[in-house]
Amino acid sequence: SGQSIFEGCMNLPNFLLSYYGGVAVSIFIFLKLEKNYNEQK
Repeated sequence: SGQSIFEGCMNLPNFLLSYYGGVAVSIFIFLKLEKNYNEQK
């Protein structure tokens, strides 16, 4: 059981990294699209 707790602790950073990585990419794409939209006006 100790090993499963250790694995859980190792998986948490990977989960947070992928989650916040996805959020960062979404924000980056949103800002890029917004910038292109404003330049077209």
